[in-house]
Amino acid sequence: MTNYPEGPQILEKLISAQNILLMLHISPDADSVGSNLAMSHFLKSQKINHKIVSLDEPSKNLSFLKGFKTIEKKDPRDIVEEFDTLVFLDSADVNRTTRHEHGIPVEGKNVINIDHHHTNPRFGQINLIDAKACSTAEIVYNLFIKWGYEISTETANCLLCAISGDTESFRWSTTSNTFIAAANLLEKGASLKDVDFNLYRRVPLQALKYQAEVIQNAQTFDVGGKRLLFAAMPSEKVKDLGGLEFAHGGAQQMNNIEGIDIGIVIYEEEDGFISGGLRARTDVDVSEIAALFGGGGHKAAAGFHIKIKGDFEQKKKYILEKIVDYLKNEKN
Repeated sequence: MTNYPEGPQILEKLISAQNILLMLHISPDADSVGSNLAMSHFLKSQKINHKIVSLDEPSKNLSFLKGFKTIEKKDPRDIVEEFDTLVFLDSADVNRTTRHEHGIPVEGKNVINIDHHHTNPRFGQINLIDAKACSTAEIVYNLFIKWGYEISTETANCLLCAISGDTESFRWSTTSNTFIAAANLLEKGASLKDVDFNLYRRVPLQALKYQAEVIQNAQTFDVGGKRLLFAAMPSEKVKDLGGLEFAHGGAQQMNNIEGIDIGIVIYEEEDGFISGGLRARTDVDVSEIAALFGGGGHKAAAGFHIKIKGDFEQKKKYILEKIVDYLKNEKN
């Protein structure tokens, strides 16, 4: 278990807060949902007023988690003035929770930033960034233990689901501390069976069709001694294949393809933004590639969300050229 010096200060801020806003990041994954729900359970136990919101609809396969129905589908930017304290969990930058071009206004707010992405610029008044943690949930687990919070079965499920999701069932970014946390969560009643079923065995047929289309349209490039698999989906194609709900997982299969070092999927949203999902199979740090477009993430998995002028083909060309140029100049 890791002992964070920021822990007591975070606890003090939470307990003294009048009204706290918890925010899922855009295209929320298991770590975003699980970490925020776990924190919500803690705040409820302390009778602290709070709300948990998400710009995007969280995946239905996470609906088995206690508190899932309390997540309100709202742009946090629209209600931020109602809260004195903002808690960012698993957000690699301050504007990761909204698609508004001006981001989230944080002036005059207590801002708590808890994250495990090494690209996080430490935008909070209190910043707890542990890049060695497999997930934000692992950090939250350590905080709960130090705070003496009795983790319930429901909270344990949220944390185990988040840890499993961000490690792809303990396949990457996993340390001995991760396994210790998972084992303790199982002792507290978390169900590995439920987590495994809901994360990995509830894939909608439409999601598989979308991923199949991604692979069908992907191009391969040999550059800088690496093999890149690159796919680009215009907004019309995204809509035809079921919409953003399925586009969010478009890069899921990229790191399973033999002979590929990097897999990148970009897709266009109807408002003109481009989102990208990046996966690495070897030693390329895809968070550095995501950072070229203002994004971030892990070494093995990252993403970005950016507004680019021009039609889709121009956007695609711009992004691909920057990626190829990076790989050509990467220091191996």
